[in-house]
This record gives sequence, structure tokens and C-alpha cells, in this order.
Amino acid sequence: MLEAVQQIHAGPFSPDSLFSGSLSLAGLVLVFLGIVLTAFNSFATEDQNAVRTKYRCQAILTFLGFLSCMGSALLALIADIFELIWALPMSLAALVASMALTTIASFLVLGEMKG
Repeated sequence: MLEAVQQIHAGPFSPDSLFSGSLSLAGLVLVFLGIVLTAFNSFATEDQNAVRTKYRCQAILTFLGFLSCMGSALLALIADIFELIWALPMSLAALVASMALTTIASFLVLGEMKG
């Protein structure tokens, strides 16, 4: 049992680092989601229908990125508390998925700014 605990906490992807990294990214993603929603709400009520689909896609991608961050943090916590080695790669995968989703949403936002 002691060997399993040492294996979990060894290496660059320890549960502690994945947990703190996931929650840090979740905070940044929430700020980005706030920016997207504020940009949508800055349109007049009658103009919001014209841009709703575009902003809904950005908001959904960003929110999925946030949920993925929270899932990553939960898996890292489970790996730490219950000493489950299999939860660490899943936590890392969820964190990478969150970064990918948020990056895609960011490019969508930046794509609007050029035009």
C-alpha cells in the first residue's frame, strides 16, 4: 500500500499539482466566460437575437471547459484521497480537454475582432 501512495505522489503529475492547476484554470475560465456573457449583454435587446447563436457557441465551449476543469480537480482529489492511480491520467486528460475547449472558444472570440 505504501508503494502505491509513493507512486501516486511521485513525478510531475502529482494529485496536488493537478488539483491546484485545475482549480486555477477554472478561475481563469470563469473570468473568460464572464467576458463572453458581458459582450453578449452589451448589445441592445433587439440586436441580441442576431448574435445569440455566435455567443451561445462561445459560452457553451467555455462552460464545457470550466466543467472539464472541475472534473479534473475532482479526479485529482479522488486519486489523492483514495490512492487510485488510474484517476491521475484521467485528471490530466480532463485538464488538457479544458485547455483545448477554452482555446477554441478564444479563437472564436478573436476571429470576431478582426472583422
